[in-house]
Amino acid sequence: MALRYFPNPNGTPKELIEAIQDGLEQGVTQHLKSFVEDENFRKWVLHDNYLNLDQCYVHPELAGEIISSNLLDWRSGK
Repeated sequence: MALRYFPNPNGTPKELIEAIQDGLEQGVTQHLKSFVEDENFRKWVLHDNYLNLDQCYVHPELAGEIISSNLLDWRSGK
């Protein structure tokens, strides 16, 4: 899975590829664990529209965060 991040994996240090692979596996594992154990996280994952900022950042850990003050930021939907 990590190899897709490297245009020339043969020239990439094996340790770097392993570190990326470990990080990807840890991220997926944590995401699945949170999905199973945290109802608010599960609702957030399953909502319909991630471009609507008012609905996107409703998880208690993200609520109230200022995502971007730049109106040209892609997350503003403008």
